[in-house]
Amino acid sequence: MDTTDAELVEKCRSGDREAWEIIVRRRHSRIYNLAYRFTGRFDEAEDLTQEVFLKVYRTLQSYRPESGALETWIVRVARNHFIDHYRKYKTERTQTGALEDHHEGVVSPTVRVETPGQAFDRKEAAARVHRLLALLPEDQREAVI
Repeated sequence: MDTTDAELVEKCRSGDREAWEIIVRRRHSRIYNLAYRFTGRFDEAEDLTQEVFLKVYRTLQSYRPESGALETWIVRVARNHFIDHYRKYKTERTQTGALEDHHEGVVSPTVRVETPGQAFDRKEAAARVHRLLALLPEDQREAVI
């Protein structure tokens, strides 16, 4: 029998670590994928994912099941965190005048076997998408992501 999100949240609120691990396991890939699409960087996406789950854990008391699904609430927390991160990064970058390339080569794990040519084409296409996303205004980038 699967434990519902509401039951897991209640268990977490009473200190059940296993319930928290289940919540994270169920949503980790979705939050990581959103973070990666938002940043275009593996290392930054990992950091942001970790920060989001810390924020979710710290604010779990404010989640109300009657207000909507847990996943929707977690995605909202993540989205707001990503926006805050972007604003901070944008401000720091403007203040310091850093010219750091914000997008590195993109490699995404696959199950199928690719030829080197296919892998190169996929990487190039992903890098192009991330470069173009970075050019969009913030509100349009959020809508696309």
